[in-house]
Amino acid sequence: MSELFLLDTSIISEFLPGRSPIPPKVSTWLGARSPRFHLSTITITEIERGIALLAAEGGTRRSGTISTWLDDILDEYGDRIIDFDARAARSAGQISAAATAKGTHPGFADVAIAATASIHDLIILTRNLKHFIPLGVPCTDPFKAEAR
Repeated sequence: MSELFLLDTSIISEFLPGRSPIPPKVSTWLGARSPRFHLSTITITEIERGIALLAAEGGTRRSGTISTWLDDILDEYGDRIIDFDARAARSAGQISAAATAKGTHPGFADVAIAATASIHDLIILTRNLKHFIPLGVPCTDPFKAEAR
């Protein structure tokens, strides 16, 4: 079976309108795997929070652009959007407790994304390996040469 992936917010945000282009090697790597990408409802929450904060700070044009972009992402991912459900919540509790026991204090969003990936046998694609490695879940940064 081919590897399946869960995009962390740090990866999907690389595609925000107005961001610098993604390096060609990374773009090729991502493009070859994109049909196997999934998105967590937690990531959607994080992006929507950013949109709301931007609008509240007066960035209505930018927040509108990002909101439209997010609508397009949601349409594109459709059935590849994974809900944070009761099964993921239980896994998140276990992951959080194990991390805390090791002296790591991860944020809820990272724990929820890690739990979602764990129960669905997905590899997390992230720019923030330091957030996920301590949680004991498979993860990689496609922007690092060793991942490609």
